[in-house]
Amino acid sequence: MTVRITGPVPQRDAGRPTSRPTEKQKAEGGGEAAASRGDSVALSGKEQAVQTVRSTEVSGVDEAKVAELRAKIASGEYTADLRVVAERIIAEALAFDGR
Repeated sequence: MTVRITGPVPQRDAGRPTSRPTEKQKAEGGGEAAASRGDSVALSGKEQAVQTVRSTEVSGVDEAKVAELRAKIASGEYTADLRVVAERIIAEALAFDGR
């Protein structure tokens, strides 16, 4: 299952079951009982891997190099080779998709 969000998502009722049945539930005769069950989300292996990576601490960061790059960016001295950046983004995306 893949979930793609293409715009802002209102958070006012996030995680709260509604008391009104959906049109599909009405057509299936689910009514109130079906609406009170709530929804659930199941993540595929790829999404679970992403969550694991995001929650893992990164080790081996060269703090001196990071500080040097931050200073160059702040002063306007840093310029990136956009072709190399694009190639690496594409390579990472293909590797992540398993192609």
